[in-house]
Amino acid sequence: MIARLLAAHPEGLLPTGLSFTPSTTTYTDYKSDPAYWSHLKEVQNCNQFVEMVGQVGDVVLLHPLMLHSAAKNYLREPRVITNPPVSLKEPFNFARENAEEYSLVERKTLNALGVDRLEYRITTERRRIVPKRVGVQGKILEDEKERLRNHGLEV
Repeated sequence: MIARLLAAHPEGLLPTGLSFTPSTTTYTDYKSDPAYWSHLKEVQNCNQFVEMVGQVGDVVLLHPLMLHSAAKNYLREPRVITNPPVSLKEPFNFARENAEEYSLVERKTLNALGVDRLEYRITTERRRIVPKRVGVQGKILEDEKERLRNHGLEV
């Protein structure tokens, strides 16, 4: 679902809450853009769900385009999850000369699209998107460094 959406938008999509909006939108209200895509709306069309259950110490790696959600914690036992921001060194390349050079994520994406190769070209400038949480944490860190400097400590 997500791979098809991204393949249809070489101009790129911006995360807008629980949705995507084309990076080239001119709408001030992004929900008015005809290409606006809502996770909450689209998940209603899903008919295949898999519940993941693990043991202490288990690690689950998901494809970065996988729609996912947390399950209810009925036992109220502590759970830990990390969702670190990931940046690519270079954009995905779905049209490699040698198929053996595809990354695991590229292979899985091509498989999900039902093709062996995809001539896909990014049509707009790449932008760095900083999650709100990362921005808040960066501000907290800078404030703390400033407090330390004000107390004569080297940072």
